[in-house]
Amino acid sequence: MTTLYEKNQIRLRTACVKDATSLAAVLRQKDQEELAAVWPGALPEKLISRFIKISSVAVALTHEEKLVALGGIYPFAWLGHRACVWLLTAEEVEKIPVTFVKLAKRLLQVWLARYPVLTNRVDERYLAAQRLVNRLGGEWTGNSTLHRNIRFLEFIFRRNYGRNCN
Repeated sequence: MTTLYEKNQIRLRTACVKDATSLAAVLRQKDQEELAAVWPGALPEKLISRFIKISSVAVALTHEEKLVALGGIYPFAWLGHRACVWLLTAEEVEKIPVTFVKLAKRLLQVWLARYPVLTNRVDERYLAAQRLVNRLGGEWTGNSTLHRNIRFLEFIFRRNYGRNCN
């Protein structure tokens, strides 16, 4: 596992499949509800493991050696310009909110260099996730889908091509 960032007992590193078990055990209730709505009956550990395996990049965030988040991107097509961005967290992430958002912003910039468009959907009931998308500069497309009568709102992150540069 490669360490990407380490400071004040916070470490960002590449994720491995065994991280799925660790995070599934402490997964936030809202993240569990999102997974259950889209994949009814599937075990969170199996889903998280699958997300890590299909991702071109997957990262793990730890605080005081406890796993607090996993995230990554997986392309919709190998030679495409769009990828799905995903993130799942434990309650423990609340102890490092500023660092968490700063690292997420950095990761998005790196990932957007690889794929100019990153997208996914969030459960409309999961307000903290919606706030995070907003903080990170995501745009709401206005599109939504229903899973088990729960609306999921589509968001998108776009590469900045220097439109605001002089």
